[in-house]
This record gives sequence, C-alpha cells and structure tokens, in this order.
Amino acid sequence: MLKRAHNGRLREVDHRSVAIGPASPDEAEYRALIEGLGLAKDRGVRCIHVFTDRHSVVEQMYDPKKVKQTDPKLYKQAREQARSFHCFWISWVPRAMNTEADALTRLVAESEEPSRT
Repeated sequence: MLKRAHNGRLREVDHRSVAIGPASPDEAEYRALIEGLGLAKDRGVRCIHVFTDRHSVVEQMYDPKKVKQTDPKLYKQAREQARSFHCFWISWVPRAMNTEADALTRLVAESEEPSRT
C-alpha cells in the first residue's frame, strides 16, 4: 500500500505478497486489487483512490456490462470490497506514469525471494 506524502512522493506504508499462479493480466490485477483493498480495510482506511495501469479493470469496475473475460467471482469480490469503503475511486494511469509504484512492487518482490546460499 502506498501513501502520498506531503511532498507529493509515494512511500510504501505496508505490503502484502500472495502467490497467484497462472492468471490473465486482468485476473492478476483483480487479485492485487482485492488484496490491496483488504489491506487498506485492515488498516482502517475509509476513503481510497486506487490507481492501475489496466484500463479494462477500471472500465469494468464502473460498468459491469464490460465484464466479459474476467473471472466474474473476482469481479464480484472486488466490487464487494470497494463498496465496503466510505468512498472509493479507481483511475487508470499510463504505465509510464506508474514507474514509481512499479519500482516499489519490484523492490518488495525482490526482498521476498529466498536467499541463495
């Protein structure tokens, strides 16, 4: 989970890493969304703004008619999680603008790799 500091920079405040196995890009994003929303809820967050570089997930979260190839159970679980917040927004950002969050994600993933001794 990232929080924007007063200087505008993102900083990691918590994270959760879960192995998901084979998944389509949308399924992986929904699983990350569900985990992230659960983490935010556990920390007492009431209002949340989610940013993702998966445009299809943003469209689906706002328009259920767009849910076609995504696992409907994942979509429903994400919607239920989103509705549990006092306020929820999800926005698309171009991948190029998501580099800081991607770098933090890679850093977390690398720190969780087993050591090779």
